[in-house]
Amino acid sequence: MNEALGKETVGNRLRALRQRDHRLTQQAVAEAVGVSRAHLARIETSDSLPGREALAALADYYGVAIDYILNGATEPPAGPASQAPIRPQRFASVWDALEETPEDAANMRLRSELMIALAAIIETWGLTQAQASRRLGITQPRLNDLLRGRISRFSLDALIGLAERAGQSVRLELAPAAA
Repeated sequence: MNEALGKETVGNRLRALRQRDHRLTQQAVAEAVGVSRAHLARIETSDSLPGREALAALADYYGVAIDYILNGATEPPAGPASQAPIRPQRFASVWDALEETPEDAANMRLRSELMIALAAIIETWGLTQAQASRRLGITQPRLNDLLRGRISRFSLDALIGLAERAGQSVRLELAPAAA
């Protein structure tokens, strides 16, 4: 997400919605929408983004439009009865829906693909996190961030460096953008 927008982030908006509704606990909301409390906490602190299903469940639960959660474009309605109908939109990837520009979406798409590939490779090693972190030359908490998909903590350059240290060659393929 573009953090240059200041304090108005997806996490901050979700936390404000949770606190608006009778000061609900993270545990109560997490159970209602089908995510772990820890994952909801990471979302609210902007360490993670909700997936498509969690995003839709959170919007339904709070009675707001997904657009409000993602962009803060409109004031949150009082509840489900006042919610305007959501017009379906189609996106090539979740990043196209979440990011403000096609360039930011492409960057996030590449970072997420690299993180997923690295996590799969590390899993095949059959090592403990301590052993794997030493093999990659990073701290164990940094490896944990990688394995848990905390994308905001990794640049594209950092992920390419980790791939190289994992003995992988990173190739970039350019293709015409979909219209």
